[in-house]
Amino acid sequence: MKLFLLLLLFISQAIGGSEAQAIKPEDLFAPYEFSYAKISPDGKYLAVLAAKPDAKYSHKLLLVDLDSGNVKTLVDVPDQNVSWISWANNNKLLYGMKVSRYAPRNIGFNLGIYATDLVDLNTVRIPKMYGTPSAANLLDTVPSDPNHVLMDLPDHRKSMFPIIYRVNINDGESKQINLNDANIIKWIVDNDGQPRAGRSLERKRNDLLGKIVYRARGSKEWKSIKATGLHDFDTISFDSDNQHLLLSSSAGSDRQKLFRFDIETGEYGDPLASDSIYDVSGFLMQDRAGHPIYFRYPTEKYKKLFFSQEWADRQATLDDALPNRENRIIGWSDDEKRLLVSSWSDRHPGEYYLYDEAEGKLRFLVSKAAWIDPGNMAEMQPIVFQSRDGLDIHGYLTLPQNAIGTSVPLLVFANGGMGSRNVWGYDRGAQFFASRGYAVMQINTRGTAGYGEDFAAKGHRQLTGRVLDDLADAVHWGIEKGVVTPGKVCIYGKDFGGYMVLMALARVPDLFHCGVEYGAPVDLSILFKVAKWADKIIGGFEVTKAMRLFVGDPRKERKLLDRMSPINRVADIKASLLVIEHVPKTDKKTKPNDFSKDLREFVKKLTGQGNHVEHEEVPYVVDGLSSAEEKVDFYTKVAAFLDRQIGSESAVLETEHD
Repeated sequence: MKLFLLLLLFISQAIGGSEAQAIKPEDLFAPYEFSYAKISPDGKYLAVLAAKPDAKYSHKLLLVDLDSGNVKTLVDVPDQNVSWISWANNNKLLYGMKVSRYAPRNIGFNLGIYATDLVDLNTVRIPKMYGTPSAANLLDTVPSDPNHVLMDLPDHRKSMFPIIYRVNINDGESKQINLNDANIIKWIVDNDGQPRAGRSLERKRNDLLGKIVYRARGSKEWKSIKATGLHDFDTISFDSDNQHLLLSSSAGSDRQKLFRFDIETGEYGDPLASDSIYDVSGFLMQDRAGHPIYFRYPTEKYKKLFFSQEWADRQATLDDALPNRENRIIGWSDDEKRLLVSSWSDRHPGEYYLYDEAEGKLRFLVSKAAWIDPGNMAEMQPIVFQSRDGLDIHGYLTLPQNAIGTSVPLLVFANGGMGSRNVWGYDRGAQFFASRGYAVMQINTRGTAGYGEDFAAKGHRQLTGRVLDDLADAVHWGIEKGVVTPGKVCIYGKDFGGYMVLMALARVPDLFHCGVEYGAPVDLSILFKVAKWADKIIGGFEVTKAMRLFVGDPRKERKLLDRMSPINRVADIKASLLVIEHVPKTDKKTKPNDFSKDLREFVKKLTGQGNHVEHEEVPYVVDGLSSAEEKVDFYTKVAAFLDRQIGSESAVLETEHD
């Protein structure tokens, strides 16, 4: 099989525009054909995961000879899925295996980590030991020893705090090299392969701030850096000298900056990077010796800060060749002559390219979804507006291609996580609804991470107050700009985003004509029970503390939390509603859990007071909406509801209900 024959097909489909056509949901939600590409240290091979045509969301492992174009299948096991890959050396590939989520008797567990020799194809499971190696995690390679890697495994006495093993990738034999005596939940390894830092889990009941523990070379004493903000230390790594930690922190500032922290003196140096609007928190790329190459963090789109002019020039070459895209150097050969590039945009799922610096050529390799035509996709536009109390609120607006100069119905995506952030990129859900004629808004309300500690704190305990005001202000902004049709606004959300949908309908009943919620809790007391259960499992208080910070304290604010539960706000909801309930995919009758009981009671109350409510049950296998077929069915149901409420069919529906 020759890769070059594939390239001709991929290039013809992926490069160049064409006349816009209707987008089939089957195409939008189909599994990506290729993903997770890695270049070998010598630059001769590309390892890439390829979707199995008839095995939903399962992948096989391919090896591509970058000089000849020959493609070899290394791993393709029925009912099993290759989940990630990494090069140990030029002749050894490491990869993780999972049971396919659609396998018979699927229980969704990891099978383990394997090492395959490219010469004799000998495969070894690592580590080879009794117990639960499926829970092992690849921590790092050992630069001075290509035959060993570092892995962490749960301590059988304290499963939350992993211990590190040195593992032979040729025979799977392992040796424990340390004890976890600092409650470390994530280890940080220096450039000599020594575990000398990590994230430590706090045990104080009223403290949510984390800390980094570290120790000097040759020392057994752990010292710590206390976080000053809730989102400190999103980035942490050893610098090339093994004496400094590169980390993001809001130390001395409202917003995170990138620092070099001296572990000998315990002092922060001058910031390496800062931003007046955004937290400088993201992804740090380093060379094999640990020298920082570039730091990438989200702003309106993405920004890269380079520490080397040579690498900055390489990036400029790529951006000139692939304009209007996010182009990332994600790997390179040891001699830095061959670079692996990931290129994508808000209209394109992504492609992989090989940049051969010696030849000065950029070569297309494979596309994640060659059948997607960027010319048919909608643009995701960054927006910013002022809230009613003067805050700058950021977000994204995706408009249908034919919406220029006219207003269209609007669908607001309610964020599904407390503090989680919308970022610019290719969003299948937004593209689906835009292709059906709807504008899509994704707003980073106050409380969202990434805009400083003060902005995040303004959202604490405001989920049904100022946070919802920000969503309402976004809709009014869209109406004032002439892009949103008044009276044709709906709000959609999943899980906690579904909760925000229900509370938005209760808080501003005259603004939203309809709502779509999927998997929403309707009684907050259930969430606190879940949080308590989760803390019991992990042996701490972190989940409950976070709930109290973001939502409120049920011990002191019972009446407030009752008002924040949708099941107690039924009388305030006037809009039409599509309720989608997640139910097990089984032939056996199952006893409804507390979530289902409350949800069905909520629907019954809404229907009883005359609301138009459509209640759909969506079966799931393991984690819900796993297959393309399930996603197509789900989104088609939602689009049909929107069409009847605020779309082309809405006038007919209203006439029928008069």
